[in-house]
Amino acid sequence: MPAYIPPALRGVAGQQADGQPRLGERIWRVTLEYSSGGPFDVTECPENLSLAAESDQSADVIVRHFELPSEASTTELRELLNWFSKASAAVSERYPNGDTRCQLLFPPTLSKDARKHIHQLAQTLRLPTFSKGLGEDRRLMVHGVGFRDTPEMEAEVAAVVARKKAPATIRDRARQIWRWCQADGGALWSLSQGELEETLLAAPDESALPPAVKDLLERREHGAALIAAIRAGDNPAALAVLEAHPRAAWIRDDGPGG
Repeated sequence: MPAYIPPALRGVAGQQADGQPRLGERIWRVTLEYSSGGPFDVTECPENLSLAAESDQSADVIVRHFELPSEASTTELRELLNWFSKASAAVSERYPNGDTRCQLLFPPTLSKDARKHIHQLAQTLRLPTFSKGLGEDRRLMVHGVGFRDTPEMEAEVAAVVARKKAPATIRDRARQIWRWCQADGGALWSLSQGELEETLLAAPDESALPPAVKDLLERREHGAALIAAIRAGDNPAALAVLEAHPRAAWIRDDGPGG
């Protein structure tokens, strides 16, 4: 019998009808970046590295890829991060603080739990980690130990602090949008309130929100207009809204009952 999938999770990318992950999710394609001509040494890397396409390379940064099974054990992940920590700490005359530009970029297919687990493992090795993007596009980045003393690190920390001190209006709006996303389900279910706060802080006019969220907000706006017309007993106005925006009929009233 196929595994049961809650309605809110149906249609989420990476989930098949039988509840099993797609092949793309079973393999994590991780990207490794490090400075060209720097002390970062890949010879002891526990994974099989492949050079990225020439179009992805630059004169300053070398880009390589490797694959990890999503079932990788904690021991395997710790071994990888431990190697990365040591490689990033190697110094040279030109790089007295190690390679501050090296980083591991994990794919968006990681689940929230997987991102959290790798983040915690990296923290035990004092490797800075940050997540960027929204929902299914969110990626975990693990930086080298030398990154801790860079202006870029200060900027990242400042952004995190700013989000924690976000104005009440931003927090309230993010919470409202998050609740609507949870109710809508599907791919929007994976968005967190923190991710939405981060996006609204960067663009308070909501221009940076993903297209799917903008579509949800548009449907909400039309639904609110429909509900207002119905409550006012204005049938012509309600019919006009439905004619112009049929999907407004599927928006649930968030107002108090009665």
